[in-house]
Amino acid sequence: MTVLICSASLRFRQSLETVLSAMGCVSAASVGDAGEARQQSNTQHFDIAIVDADTFEAQSGLDIPMVRLVSGSVTAEADNALAKPFRPAELAQLLTNSLAESGSQAPSTAHAATP
Repeated sequence: MTVLICSASLRFRQSLETVLSAMGCVSAASVGDAGEARQQSNTQHFDIAIVDADTFEAQSGLDIPMVRLVSGSVTAEADNALAKPFRPAELAQLLTNSLAESGSQAPSTAHAATP
């Protein structure tokens, strides 16, 4: 699975890349602003984007399924959102669900990292 990681925080992007790698995902690109995200999505195929909603607004212009990571609690109507901090297994489940909704193939989560 190819993932576009979108966050203004380099440290957050690097941490998320480590989590995704342990889950068996391929992090194809990690971007710090919406312009980079649109450019990457226009030149490369991504199965899904993981967006740090606290530092990044990439919803406009991306035509791929998205998972939003947010601070605080997630309301019932917030589809495809996960509250930070999260466990890798929670992220794996949300990615699986989001990809299933979009008709894409999810990675095996048998090797998901644990905190």
